[in-house]
Amino acid sequence: MIKGILFDLDGTLIDSEKIHEKAWILTCNQNGFKITNEELIMQKGRDVIEASKIILKNHKLKINTKEFAKQKHENFLKMFKPKFFPMAVNALKKLKTKYKIGLCTSANKDIIEKSFSKQDISNIFDVIIKLGDYKKGKPNNEPLILASKKMGLKLKEVAYVGDSHNDYLASKNCYKFFYFCPKKENPKIPKKIKRIKNFKELLYLLT
Repeated sequence: MIKGILFDLDGTLIDSEKIHEKAWILTCNQNGFKITNEELIMQKGRDVIEASKIILKNHKLKINTKEFAKQKHENFLKMFKPKFFPMAVNALKKLKTKYKIGLCTSANKDIIEKSFSKQDISNIFDVIIKLGDYKKGKPNNEPLILASKKMGLKLKEVAYVGDSHNDYLASKNCYKFFYFCPKKENPKIPKKIKRIKNFKELLYLLT
């Protein structure tokens, strides 16, 4: 029985996927190389430092990882204008009446605060797990396990809503997973996983 629901942030609650891609492209161009489409897909769901490590290693570049990640983060924040998916805020409020609600994201404090700056929803979340709260981020399941412990729930009592393959991998061994795919399908995510096209569908399933 599901007693708690965890949500990813970027690409799930916030329509920010394209902005992240533009920030990665700009940062790589500023450093004299081009990011590949495969790397743009790979970074989804990962925190900026881990994604930076992989990208720099792929291109065999001796650039300081933390400085590169900081540059990408700053580029993103300059472009970022928070835009929630339709019905996302309403869904959170309705689900809160029945479940414990959590946020489990690879984003850091700055992005979370800017995301919520025009929506008074921070009090909805029983727990917020962000970059810096864990040692190993998605696709490792450490952030999700930490979130369930802080919610006071068993793993089997928690569902996770995310939009990336890394979200799926993180949840695979511990949670029921709902794949949020409003725009395009990811063939890497098994067909057996329940697809959610919008938050109206999610409310229908869970209320």
